[in-house]
Formats: sequence, C-alpha cells, structure tokens
Amino acid sequence: MKLNNALIYDGSGSLPYRASIETTGSVISRIQSQGFDDGLDLNGLVVCPGFMDMHAHSEALSLRDPGMSIRAVQGITFDLSGNCGAGLWPRRPGQQRYEDILGPSQGDWKDFASYASQSKASINQAFLQAHGPLRLFCLENNPNREATEAEIRSMAEILETSMDDGCLGLSTGLYYAPCLFASRDEMLALLRTVAHKGGIFSVHHRCEGSSILQSLDEILSIAREAECRTEVSHLKVIGLRNQGLVEKVLEKIESYGATFDQYTYDFGSTSLESLLPPFLLGLPKAQRMEALQDPQVRNKARLQMLHPEGWDSLVDLCSWQNIRILQLPTFAELESMSLAEVAEKLSKDPFDCLFDILSKEKGASLMTDTTQTDESLRTIMRHPLGVWGTDALYTAGPMHPRSSQATFHLFRSFYLDKPAMSLEALIHRMTAKTAQRLGIRDRGLVKEGFKADLCVLDLYHMDEEKREGIPLVLVNGRPIVSRFSSVIEEKAFFPPVLNA
Repeated sequence: MKLNNALIYDGSGSLPYRASIETTGSVISRIQSQGFDDGLDLNGLVVCPGFMDMHAHSEALSLRDPGMSIRAVQGITFDLSGNCGAGLWPRRPGQQRYEDILGPSQGDWKDFASYASQSKASINQAFLQAHGPLRLFCLENNPNREATEAEIRSMAEILETSMDDGCLGLSTGLYYAPCLFASRDEMLALLRTVAHKGGIFSVHHRCEGSSILQSLDEILSIAREAECRTEVSHLKVIGLRNQGLVEKVLEKIESYGATFDQYTYDFGSTSLESLLPPFLLGLPKAQRMEALQDPQVRNKARLQMLHPEGWDSLVDLCSWQNIRILQLPTFAELESMSLAEVAEKLSKDPFDCLFDILSKEKGASLMTDTTQTDESLRTIMRHPLGVWGTDALYTAGPMHPRSSQATFHLFRSFYLDKPAMSLEALIHRMTAKTAQRLGIRDRGLVKEGFKADLCVLDLYHMDEEKREGIPLVLVNGRPIVSRFSSVIEEKAFFPPVLNA
C-alpha cells in the first residue's frame, strides 16, 4: 500500500513531518518526501503507529470474534491480555473460565500452548500468565486459602512453562479471589520465576483507596526482593477524599523503580460482587448466594463494608450514588441505575438491595464506579512512567465505553477539547513507549523496516459516540479497517496550541 502526503507522527515523541509511506508485505519499505505513483492521497491526514494497549482482557474475545472489529476500529493493533490475575489457562475440564470478567469463551484447551494454537486474532496479541487460573488449577480442593509449599512449586513450574511457550510474564489481582489469599512466600516464588525468565509482572494491587500507599509497599517490596520488573495496573486513586494522595503514589512508584499503565476515564468497571467483603468473596458462588440470605451474614457484611480493614470497600469510597449497574441478566430492568436509585425504586435499604440482587443473580453482574477526579487523571497521565491501556472487558451485554471507544474518547477529551499533552507525546505514550517496555523491537514506530502497523487519524471528525475518525488501520501491512470514500476532501490538520 502507498500513502501519499501524510502528516507523520512517528511514535518517537518527535515533531511531525510530511512524507509518503509505502508498505511491502508486512513491513514499511519506504518513507520519502515525494508521493508515489498510484498512492492514496491523504491530504495531510495524520499517520501514526497502530495503538498498543498495555492492559487488555481480550483472550476470550479473540476466540469468539477473531476479527476483533471492536478493537480494530479503534486503531488498536496490539494488546497485552491476561491482566488482573484473570485468564483462561491452565484449565481442567469444567474449571471456571472467568466469564464474568472475560465473557464466554469457545474452544477446548488445557495450557497456554493449546490456547494459543486456537487464537487467530486479526490484531497482534501478547499474553501474561494470569495468577487466578494457576491457583484454581493447583489448589484443587479450595483456591481461597494459602497455598502449600508443594502447590507453590507447581504454580511456579506452570508459570515457567507458560513463559517458555510465549507468555511475557505474570499478572495478579490481589483485590480479587482467589489471588487475594496468596501469601508473601507464594508471590515471592512466582516473581522470582518471572525475573529468572526476564519477564514482567503486572499487578492489580490490593487497595487503590485510602490504604493505597501501604498496598503499593506490600507488593512492590516483594517485587524488589525478587528483582522483578513490575507494572502497576490501571493506576488510580479511588475516592474523592483520597485525591490528595496522587503525588505521593507517583513518588512511591518512582522510588521502587516500577512503571504503570492507565485508562483515561474517571470511572471504572468491575463485577458487582466485588462490593462484598473478602469473607464472602472467598466462598463459591452458590454458597455465597445462599449465605447472603442469612440476616447475620448480611449484618457482618454491612459492618465490614462500612468499616473495611485491609481491603477497598467501594461502597465506603464511592457511595451508592456513584455505583451504577451496567449488566444484570436476572434484573435487566435495573441496568443503568445507580444503587441509590435502585434503593429508592424498591423502597429498601441499599445494602439489602445489593444483597437481594446478589443472592439471586446467577449470571455475570457488572457495575461502573466513579473513582477519581479529572485533575487527578490528568496528573497521572502526564507522568513519564505511564503508558496507555484500556482495561477493556468484553462480556455479553452492555459494556464500559473504554471497551468500545477508548481511543476516540482519548483524542476527543484529552487532546482536542482540553489538551493534556502534545499530540506527539500522546501518541508516543500509546505506541513506541509500550513497545520499548515490552521489549518489542519492530513495532511502535513509523520507520523503514518496522512492521506496518499503522493508523490514519481524521482528527477533525473524531467522534467517540459514532466511533469515527480512524478511517484506515493496517496490521502487518494488511488493511483491517478501511473507511475511505473514493475522494478524500481537503482537510489538512493543524494541532491545537497548548498553553505554556
């Protein structure tokens, strides 16, 4: 393919330049000042590297929809999946598949190698070994407890095999069962394995609210002892009363030599069940549903949710007004309502509303929760240790907009409407910076000899609701999105001037 008269943001963070690009096979073969014969005239539209998502949950999506159109249309040409300790391997027949987080998955596999042989995604993918499936596989009788020495050795052996087969490292979610029951010895053994294999450790740490500094100390001290490269997942500080901790959090991450990724929304999304305290999350779902019908259990849960110790109670941090139901198959009429609105509608205490719902809902339940201010989000975004991620979840039914329109929202809200940084810096954070962090040497730049993962941006027509503004996306030189009409109207792009 030949693209003439492009305004090239090459991913390095350098200022843009005008040139024409030719791709041959899967690589960028030539970049030159003059146009090519029979090339597509872009009339000054932006060309940049395809976007590299550092924090994805696409492992089940790629099995259901290999075209991954919901990702491709956003200009995402690479993602790193297996985050937050939620994943699909290793797996015994009938073992939990994390459908509440990842959505339904199709196929049969037992380990990473057999999973990878079935995944034929249209975009480039890399994976982490998720901690949760390791515990489910190796702690057969009950994963919600501390592991024995023998079980820790088994997890480390499977982790090493997964990395030998291509996984880039390990992820955990210490906020979620069963990972929250891991001991320091378990984490140290697993992180030493990652370090030995030269991999990266990605962590959804235990507390992102009032105890965030102690939570970071807990896991980053283990990572430092293991000499393991560490990425803090979806960095944020939860709770309006805690926004003053943002600078201290960034200093803490710097002091440990860690890095982080971030999605650019002030509200998150997770399972509605994650509102419950750990003593309930440690129960199998059927047993938990039954327990929530017991008034004494409800009273105990209520007290712990109001006065949490060593875990994040989103009810305490965000309030009922800021927790909104996103997906609830059994009670679909409550979807899009806040829990405060549900309580008003049902004329019940909001705790009882939540307990009633979760004692009856057998399907996957999701919520959104407002977690931080726009100012804090932008402060984190500007920090040099951060890269971009979506934390996109692809369950059946309604989804967080970060799953379907993250890039459109990013350019619209944080560059065109109210710039957080220059366009070249923003694109660098989404491309070459991520490639460098993961040791990927042939992607992330518009450069001769690099893989032809490219996006064309029509920033004048960037629309997150309609998902418009990215008319052409190439992966390995092959167009996977092409929305050009036969004639491209004159629309040279001039970047907004940032305030000094």
